[in-house]
Amino acid sequence: YIKKRNNMKDLLRLRTSLKEEIEIALNAQCKIEAEASQRYLAMASWLDRNGYAKSAEYLYKQAEEEREHFLKIFKYITEVGGTAITPVIDEVAQEFASLKSVFEIALQSEIAVTISIN
Repeated sequence: YIKKRNNMKDLLRLRTSLKEEIEIALNAQCKIEAEASQRYLAMASWLDRNGYAKSAEYLYKQAEEEREHFLKIFKYITEVGGTAITPVIDEVAQEFASLKSVFEIALQSEIAVTISIN
């Protein structure tokens, strides 16, 4: 069964223009983008609960932007015949020490996402 499955995978790979290592890298980037979106969403929620409505609005937009990046990559993988993997997202922090700490964490997240795409 395993050998047959591997042969099927090889046959499917011939039908796609996406090399396996590129597909793996794109799926990894999908996970990074999805995690960033969830992180920003949690931050926005905390900001809303703590009276920082304008800052929350900004991070809701950031969460949506990261989700859009995720979806673009995810859809691209399938459009070129690859297998897009819906990522499992680790639990994200829901509580933060202060407004300043939210934006320090957001900045570090943005730097990490930017580095990963480059």
